[in-house]
Amino acid sequence: MKKLLYFYLICFTTYNAQERNYWNILGGSRSALMGGIVVGGVRDNSASFYNPGALGFINSSTHTISSDVYGYAMMRIKDGAGNGLNLVNSEFRTIPLMASGTFSLDFLIDDLKIGYTILTKSASKISFTSRIELYQDLIPENPNGIYAGNNQFLKTFEGDENVSAQYIVTQSSEEIWGGGSLSQKINENFSVGISGFGIYKTYTSRENIMVYAVDTSYFKTASNNSLSYQDLWNLSFVIKAGLAYQNDFVKLGLTITSPQVSLYGKAKVAGVFNSQNVLKIRNTQSNVDIPLDFTAEDRQQDLNTKISAPLSIAFGFETSLNNRINLAFSSEYFASLNEYSVARPASKSFFLALGNDQSIETNSAEVLKIVDEYKSVVNYGFAVEYLAAEKINAYLSFRTDFNNGVFKERNKYYLGFSKWDLYHFTLGGTFVDDRSTFALGIGYSFSFQSNYNQLVNFSNLEINNDIYLYNKPGKASLSYQDISLILGYTYKLN
Repeated sequence: MKKLLYFYLICFTTYNAQERNYWNILGGSRSALMGGIVVGGVRDNSASFYNPGALGFINSSTHTISSDVYGYAMMRIKDGAGNGLNLVNSEFRTIPLMASGTFSLDFLIDDLKIGYTILTKSASKISFTSRIELYQDLIPENPNGIYAGNNQFLKTFEGDENVSAQYIVTQSSEEIWGGGSLSQKINENFSVGISGFGIYKTYTSRENIMVYAVDTSYFKTASNNSLSYQDLWNLSFVIKAGLAYQNDFVKLGLTITSPQVSLYGKAKVAGVFNSQNVLKIRNTQSNVDIPLDFTAEDRQQDLNTKISAPLSIAFGFETSLNNRINLAFSSEYFASLNEYSVARPASKSFFLALGNDQSIETNSAEVLKIVDEYKSVVNYGFAVEYLAAEKINAYLSFRTDFNNGVFKERNKYYLGFSKWDLYHFTLGGTFVDDRSTFALGIGYSFSFQSNYNQLVNFSNLEINNDIYLYNKPGKASLSYQDISLILGYTYKLN
């Protein structure tokens, strides 16, 4: 009979921008306030990223000095670590978004433009810790625990044990895009362009589950300890081609972004799983269950990495409803991508030592392999621009941001962590003078999911599958809200 004498819980989480959402981070002053709904109507140097074809319609050389986001994120995962064990956090964050410029090459070819862009395309930082302390009878009594002489044994794990369970997960991910664009206006209505971006990606993830049950009478411990660790960086590139059209009534845009091509990178990966005094086998001579300890572990480094991302196609338009109001729409289709290997460890025994005479061997090439997979998604958004005064424009936008991740099994190493769809609103304005544009806005993002998977399950601890001291994750509910301040400044060189 389990007897609960006291309960202690510490939970801490930190969340930042999400790494499995395509439309989470935006760049450019006006473009950020429009929520990125500018594939058709972008006419500033952020066109290098959104639609390089539109660069040909820009009449002046400009340079965006900065475009930053300062945010405050709040998150709550109800029952995230077990029934009644909630994970709650609030955190300030800062994300530099974009620096870019556009220059005219009219002295070479009429209406020929080049552009450059440095962009924080994605940034994610996640950290959870959860801990419980219990006093309960978790480990069955072992009548032959300690030999006392004269063929006598002292019972171990008799009655209740001091039990502690702790979960730690940290993850950080960032993608920096940098590249150049070339655009040519064909006539007053059409312009085409192409951009090439080099991508530098870093990713680190560590997940640890530790459960201990201590028999304080005889100083015996039963435990599980599992650790998974990944650390990688990668260089890759993509190409984006764009077409822009405009007339007196509408602006249209179409872009195609190539699949991401990996160039070079390195990774470290490690895995550990051990168990003590939990798994038991029956001794056929004495008919007594004997505890068996085992360990499985490996660490490999300097592994080559491959990072991929699928083809995407975007379309957008912008039109004037009257002299003061512009309405914009954009949508982008992101193709799926079948599971592929990000890093392949060398073939090596991932050894499980079970007692003195039993063992199970598995291969690190499969157990520690890092994989990734994308599902197809379609994002869309709407934006309104309002001319409030001669030099002041106001903006309101909404966009979806559906998660692209596929996580089939928890025992595989996947890139990424988040599984939630996001919805974004922005509200702000720009002040325009003869040579510069200053942008100021507020963004609000949210996600609510009632069928979210627990990250770990420390409720009603018991021995599962003869080996685990924690339960299979059940269901939780997630709420995420983020409020951000958007700042941007653009300066015209001529």
